Amino acid sequence: PLAEASMKRLLERDAAAMDSAARAEIEMLLDTIRELDDNAYKASPEAAGLLAKYLRRVAGNPRQALVVYQEGLAANPNSYYLADLVAQTQLEQGMTEDAQASFRLALTIIERLDENNIWSHATAATACVGLGDLQGARRHLESLVAFSQPLSESQVDSIARGIREVAKRSGIATGDEAGLLEVLGARRVEGVR
Repeated sequence: PLAEASMKRLLERDAAAMDSAARAEIEMLLDTIRELDDNAYKASPEAAGLLAKYLRRVAGNPRQALVVYQEGLAANPNSYYLADLVAQTQLEQGMTEDAQASFRLALTIIERLDENNIWSHATAATACVGLGDLQGARRHLESLVAFSQPLSESQVDSIARGIREVAKRSGIATGDEAGLLEVLGARRVEGVR
């Protein structure tokens, strides 16, 4: 949790503000996790996601991040979280067909587990966007906003960010993206496309 909180603070800064002290702190925390459990980055989806997020977003090494995500998914075949991150990273790398297969895998995992929670619907919505299934994405977004517990602002922001990034890389029209964000209750951020 400390590493995740530190990573979040670091990523909230712009690229120029990612000073060496903040990066060193994250690297120290990542090394400490590895020292405590040298298998953590494979055995734990959350740990794999954390290391790969650092590699992808801070270190600028999405290829290595993809390897970490894939190894984590191989060790945790029921992790739709990691399947989605594999797909998003593949899409970022221009590996469209691989990304679509990984988005389908995420949907298969969700269906198999029969989970009905905010993050399963958010992941399914993102996967549907990646597959060009805007009706499916809308259906999942409507399901997640229908939960009795309202979404927090940070949840809406996180889900909207995923929808925006996948829509952009998948060539989804701005109007279609805006329609999905409207269901979610998020505004389209000007300049993001």
